[in-house]
Formats: sequence, C-alpha cells, structure tokens
Amino acid sequence: MAKAEQQKKTPLSIHFVAGGIAGAAEACVCHPLDTIKVRMQLSRSARQKNVKGRGFIATGRMIVQRESFLGLYKGLGAVLSGIVPKMAIRFASFEQYKAWLAGPNGKPSASATFLAGLGAGTTEAVAVVCPMEVVKIRLQAQVQHD
Repeated sequence: MAKAEQQKKTPLSIHFVAGGIAGAAEACVCHPLDTIKVRMQLSRSARQKNVKGRGFIATGRMIVQRESFLGLYKGLGAVLSGIVPKMAIRFASFEQYKAWLAGPNGKPSASATFLAGLGAGTTEAVAVVCPMEVVKIRLQAQVQHD
C-alpha cells in the first residue's frame, strides 16, 4: 500500500464539529471576564469626573452579590449561538482554503497557510461575528446601573 493511500484525509465535518466544541469551551471560560469588562465600561461611576471606577475584581464581586454567580453568564446563550458556528466555520473554512491553495505536492506553503487563515477569519467575520456581537452587547447591558 502506498504512503499516500495510508494517510486518510480528515473529513470537513470533523473540523466543523471540533471547531464548534472549541468555541463552546472558550465561551464558557471567557464569558464571565467579558461580562465584567462590559459592566465596567457601562458603569456610571466610572464616567463621573474625579471618581475612580470600580476595579475588575470588585465589579465581579458586585455582580455575584447582586445577581448570583450566574449573573456572570448573562448573555451566554447568545454568545454560544454565535461562537459555536463561528469557530466551526473558522476551522472548516481554514482547512478548505488550505486544500484549495495547496501546491502540486498537496501541501500548502507558508504563504498559502497564511492566506488560508486570512480567508477563514474573513469568512467567520462576515457570516457570524458582526451580527452576534451586537446581540451579545445588548444582552450584557441589561442591568440597573449604579
């Protein structure tokens, strides 16, 4: 059996599923940090002159005290509905672009890999990122301001 026949190509669906799982894991870990950041940006006290805004830890503590630990995950459903397809599209499109840009030996060059990454990022941004960011921020902003 030839070496090329021994190497099986990973189906595009596997890259798609792997990207979706990676996106869900990322969202679950990073969303509380993003929620704290947005609350700090929206804080009225931080916008007043000569008033020092609440810090990162204090803002997180305040959210947990007022809304419970789950308050840190406000808007997560919208994020998951955006990041899972975003990462799935990123992983799958990157592999597809690499295949299209591969050289005669079937392997992409460094510049082809760079272009595949650029194409994957552009594809995910147009298809998912911009619309979902608007939804996420509007959901995170739903709070009584201090």
